[in-house]
Amino acid sequence: YTTLGQFDAQMSANVSKLIGAPALSVEDVVRSGGTLQLADILERYKLQVPPTAYGYNKTMFGVWPPEAQAYTSRPVLGYKCIYRTRRGEVGWIPDCSDIESTLKTHATELYSAGVDFVVLDHTNYNVWDFENASNNMNPDVRQLRPFEVILEEWAALRSNGVNTPTIAVWTGLRKSRSENIYKVYLEQVYNDSRYDDLFLKDPETNKKVIFIVDSTNQSDVNSDAIRELEANGFLVQPAWQNVSSGWTYLSPCNPATTLHPDLRSCHHNKTKHSLLGPEWTVSADLAVNTIPFASPGKLGALHLKMQFYDVFADAQGHEANIFLPSFNEFQVGAHPSWHPQPNYLAPMGLESDAHRNIIFIDGFGAHRSRTIEPTVDDHGRTFSTMASCFRVQALQRALGPRAIAPFRNGSGPTAFCRATGESCCAREQDEYMTSVWSFTRADVGATMLTVNRSEVERLRKPASGWVEQCNPYTVDGLSDFCGNYSLVFDTDPTNDRDFRGNYATCRGPFMLFSRNHSATLVPLYTCGDDRVVAAHSCGIDQTREFLGYAGRTPNTWLPRRLRKCRRESARGGADLVYHTLDAECFQGDTEDSVLGYVV
Repeated sequence: YTTLGQFDAQMSANVSKLIGAPALSVEDVVRSGGTLQLADILERYKLQVPPTAYGYNKTMFGVWPPEAQAYTSRPVLGYKCIYRTRRGEVGWIPDCSDIESTLKTHATELYSAGVDFVVLDHTNYNVWDFENASNNMNPDVRQLRPFEVILEEWAALRSNGVNTPTIAVWTGLRKSRSENIYKVYLEQVYNDSRYDDLFLKDPETNKKVIFIVDSTNQSDVNSDAIRELEANGFLVQPAWQNVSSGWTYLSPCNPATTLHPDLRSCHHNKTKHSLLGPEWTVSADLAVNTIPFASPGKLGALHLKMQFYDVFADAQGHEANIFLPSFNEFQVGAHPSWHPQPNYLAPMGLESDAHRNIIFIDGFGAHRSRTIEPTVDDHGRTFSTMASCFRVQALQRALGPRAIAPFRNGSGPTAFCRATGESCCAREQDEYMTSVWSFTRADVGATMLTVNRSEVERLRKPASGWVEQCNPYTVDGLSDFCGNYSLVFDTDPTNDRDFRGNYATCRGPFMLFSRNHSATLVPLYTCGDDRVVAAHSCGIDQTREFLGYAGRTPNTWLPRRLRKCRRESARGGADLVYHTLDAECFQGDTEDSVLGYVV
């Protein structure tokens, strides 16, 4: 039996040490509410680089400048890296600081939490030039040398009686990319007898385990390389995104971005083809984190718990490998927006940022990433929840398969999570959220907000005269809200436009906290019989409906500005009052206030 966490061994910039100034993260920018811009991250490091430099997979100035990075949030340990020059060589870059203490902390925390082995993410930069060593900066700095340094440090810890997880590497063998660095691993790393006990081995065959990128195009897989690895005593386990032939690092709930407002079961898929025994992938979040409802976010730690509950309900869950991507992938992968309108798919909370025409992949601040390592923003919550869930799994394992049925408590997704005092089996106050649906009347332009599901079904009927405002960033079935991705590319000039002229369904749906768990929240209501817009309070003689709690200030959990807008009546009647999300009021209208921050 083993548990597993993905470990990002790619070279990460120790910017706080390198630059000598506090480093900014994407979370810092979002929380500033517009005071900071994404450009300030790079300006802090005195770099003149394009927005694409926010990605970890860009080569700039002809070399890879380690300080040109953006981080999702601030790790408790600080911004660390683990590159160290080999003896007798000239280093590619200056040695990182605090390597010994960084890797000791990682080893002891992971082992104590129940992580038995880690997989080093080497899925990029896998081409090694055997003819011209000067071309090997990227694969050496970001892949090979950190691998060696982890082995050196953890071997030293073990010799001093300190337990550490074992290690496997996850590399590429794609023919289309000429990926060949596995040969260096074979000759330079795996044949080093000093580290033999550190390598992950299959308990059935005692073979060393190596993970490879499982290409969706099977003809692209280098079969000769696989046979070479197998001939050298390796068990080769494919792994990639949403694959059916191996392990996956993304396993979304069904529907894919279920937001769990009613603690519904996650129903994500178990791995079907594992050479290492039963396996489940469990993650704190998914991937495209900056687009509304394209990814659930961490939801405190609820997304992680919900995925663990699927494991606990599985007859083999007590003995399954658990793959958790990822432990410390703090670096942001930012890619140019695919939308033809450059201002449209701006990251939530950054709709006015000069560099808003980018999509963040794999991480967007503390609350929208798969990262598990403790941060100053989550105070180690994700990590402690993971450790708690591992203890629950260990309890199931100790009871044995015949005792799983008595372990069950009640029904629903938490039925198999019965362990007193374990946070994995409890739901925190901030993990309760509510959906707010939005409807408009085409004849008068009025907007109605409601949290009543029965009323939603009534208003969806054509006879009601109301039209549901869909989330334009997804398709139907990904969340509580209807999705209409075709609206993203709408060019009808008669449709409502945001202040930049883009059709954004600014009056669309959103989510709020349903419980008041913090002084940083503000209650929202709809007022009057028509319930046209949210407010902090209503008049004495007005009816009201409680919606939920918004944030007083932004963060990546609640990043979207909810504005109250007013359009004066041209005929002396009542003004049209409405809300907007991610955009200013429509042209010619006035803003009453920012009511709060929502998702």
